[in-house]
Amino acid sequence: KPPAAPDPAGVKPSASRPTRARPGQPDTPTAPRYLVRLLSQPRGAKLVIDGGSGESCTAPCTLELEEGRHTVAAVLPGHETGFQAFDLVGPGTEVTVTLKKIVGLLQVETDPPGVEVLIDGVVQPKPTPTTLEVVPGEHTLVLRKQGFQTVETTISIQPNAFGRQFYKMAPK
Repeated sequence: KPPAAPDPAGVKPSASRPTRARPGQPDTPTAPRYLVRLLSQPRGAKLVIDGGSGESCTAPCTLELEEGRHTVAAVLPGHETGFQAFDLVGPGTEVTVTLKKIVGLLQVETDPPGVEVLIDGVVQPKPTPTTLEVVPGEHTLVLRKQGFQTVETTISIQPNAFGRQFYKMAPK
């Protein structure tokens, strides 16, 4: 008898496939297997199923897994590792792991207020006083306001930390 074709909804008819038993023991059927769609937010995380003992892929991806409880770990540089447990009970399952970006907070205050802030050449949405989420590492901070000397300095942002910078702007 030829093997059955996969169900278009993603069900694989593997419940009837036996596993190899030890000599002298009967064959037993395996758990059904289904396709599961795995996503990460943001995209591109490496996904590891069931602690590395199972499958892995890069999101977005689709894997065939046995019916039951699973855990997916998502790893993406610059983000905290995310975990999501899910029960695979049938076709059409989709799992999304949302990752939190690793940032540091930088509060920038100036005298006078209303100074334009640039980090690595990118104008920030609000003038001073402002609190910004900044990727950890070394950055160039530029402060500029008409009638005042431009300030340019290097700042170091630590992950999950809060830093405060105050600058007294000098008139031109």
